[in-house]
Amino acid sequence: MGIDEIRAPATFGRTIALAVLCVCAVAGALVLFEIRDPNELLVRIAQGRAAIHAHADGLGPWAPAVFVLGYAILMVLIWVPSWPCSMLGGFLFGALGGSVYSLAGSTLGAVAAYGLSRSGLAHRLSQQNPLLRRLRDGFHRDALEFIVALRIMPVMPFGIVHVAAAMFKVPLGTFTLGTAIGMIPCVAIYALLGTELDRLAQQGRRVDATAFADARVWGPLLALAALALVPVAVRRLRSHRASP
Repeated sequence: MGIDEIRAPATFGRTIALAVLCVCAVAGALVLFEIRDPNELLVRIAQGRAAIHAHADGLGPWAPAVFVLGYAILMVLIWVPSWPCSMLGGFLFGALGGSVYSLAGSTLGAVAAYGLSRSGLAHRLSQQNPLLRRLRDGFHRDALEFIVALRIMPVMPFGIVHVAAAMFKVPLGTFTLGTAIGMIPCVAIYALLGTELDRLAQQGRRVDATAFADARVWGPLLALAALALVPVAVRRLRSHRASP
């Protein structure tokens, strides 16, 4: 078997992976367009509370597995944010169950998206983009710590981290561990908010920004914002100590 014959299946496999990734990205953009208004999304979930819970109850013991799989599939769509899924987890399963199932779904989806990106996209993107250069430097400095920090930061698009980690050849084990650790506070906080959404919906209260304006909501969000600043503070402290 010649070299060209060996390369052909590998090239074909990368092309298929790239095609699947592109389809996922387009589908993710469409989903993102549908949920572009967070307040409207929360209202729709609250209004459909009875039907949503009835559907989950109808699945019986399979409900958590279906939720985890659905969460993972949505995360493979690249552009879909993770917070609505984590809130839905809390809405359906409570703060603890929602956190555990959301962590499983987000990590599984991230690993799947990483695999697709590693196969189909890693060698086709320019690394001259300023954002990609900063990500590359962070991964090369300390990949595990950097992934944890990126997962905690609420402003960092969830899907960009998959693609960048694959592009810069972060080991799968490091990527998986960093994703799981970094997502723990995020899924816990949003699952807690999901339980609050369920409580408001059960009481028949109107779901809008004012309904969430109490300590049970803004407290966890402030905690998440503080956590997002911790990695930055640690890096600056290290840099200050290292400087002469």
